[in-house]
Amino acid sequence: KGDGQPNTYQVTVDAKASRAHVVADVWQESGVLSMFNVMPVEGLANGQADLVEDMRVTDAAGKTVALKNLGEGDFEVQGGRRLHLDYTVKLEHGKHAWPAGAEEVGYRTDEGVMLTGAALFFADGDAPYAGPIRVSFDLPKGWHARTPWTPVDASGTTFDVASRRELTSNALFLGTAATNTFEAGGVDRH
Repeated sequence: KGDGQPNTYQVTVDAKASRAHVVADVWQESGVLSMFNVMPVEGLANGQADLVEDMRVTDAAGKTVALKNLGEGDFEVQGGRRLHLDYTVKLEHGKHAWPAGAEEVGYRTDEGVMLTGAALFFADGDAPYAGPIRVSFDLPKGWHARTPWTPVDASGTTFDVASRRELTSNALFLGTAATNTFEAGGVDRH
């Protein structure tokens, strides 16, 4: 399955760390594009998916792709093709009382922002992507990305991710925290 090209995600966090702009190029096999582990809370009927704004999806030719919002982070879409996603995530997760706790979604600290992949990334909701996944970060000056993923080079800005599960189920810290001060839960690698 797929077209032999990697799925890529470019995440740009603004200088005030109030928003994360995500541009993704993904193979969509099934008819459902999803944000995973969505937890509805008071004020956000669709959980963290309601913190996504300006969602634009186009096909390989740049034509707008019809999305039907199914609720709770799921969108019906025509699959079997590569999609270009462009959206912004408001980094306001810590303002809400999540049933499983903010560490399962996202929150701010004095040193940056902790987010789970499920609060940041959309992926194929039904067909796990088998090809390579690469995530790159463009962060405020002095910030670093702390992830459980494999760095591509010494810059520490681009990472290879082993699977959709590792993309959506892991915790990421984006900020100034030194590596030795950061502890994160995550999934085991398989």
